[in-house]
Amino acid sequence: MEYQEFLDEVGRLDFVKSPDDADAMIKAVLGIMCSRMSLEDAQKFTADLPSPLTMYRLRTRQPTPLVIGVQEYIRELQKQFHISGEQARILVDTVMSLARRAVGRETWLDVEHNMPIEWRMIMQRSAA
Repeated sequence: MEYQEFLDEVGRLDFVKSPDDADAMIKAVLGIMCSRMSLEDAQKFTADLPSPLTMYRLRTRQPTPLVIGVQEYIRELQKQFHISGEQARILVDTVMSLARRAVGRETWLDVEHNMPIEWRMIMQRSAA
């Protein structure tokens, strides 16, 4: 999967104003998510994502997982991009669905299995 597919799909969301916004949103959604993973899971997860969604870009120099809950995750996206809670959830679902397709079912399920339950629940929504 090419990064342009991520940009195109996120860019179609009615609250995304530009390709630069789509790029920043994708990196924020996956960056926070990778920061919540163990280093091993983040490496496995990013291995099959398209460039520029690299381990270095999404989880720079962070030795331990960030302790952040899903509600804080949504609030951070709302604050950063000036979007509603519903728009943040749509953004997360869209980006996670794309990431799931990019990394493949096996990797996705491996990573999902090691996440806290509330994170597993939003990751499972991407399969719907």
